Amino acid sequence: MLHTIADLLNKVQAMLVLAEAAHKEKSKSKNYDTTQVTYLVENIQAMAGDIYNDKQKNPRLIAKEKREKKQDKWITGYRKWKKEKEAYEKG
Repeated sequence: MLHTIADLLNKVQAMLVLAEAAHKEKSKSKNYDTTQVTYLVENIQAMAGDIYNDKQKNPRLIAKEKREKKQDKWITGYRKWKKEKEAYEKG
């Protein structure tokens, strides 16, 4: 699972290395090792699939959303209390 931008960057850099290796192998000659190139390309595709299918949020983002939700509840409660207090003071 990828949770940070750094994790994503590492995966993309690994894909780049594999793509360069596949390109190097294929450009050697007309009689390149098709098995090796196919293996490299399939690894790149698998890594791309991992990136695409990773729907899990970063744990820090989840914690931030919880804090914001809690804060929103507090602010809403405070505003409601303030209105009730003002109405009570008016009589």
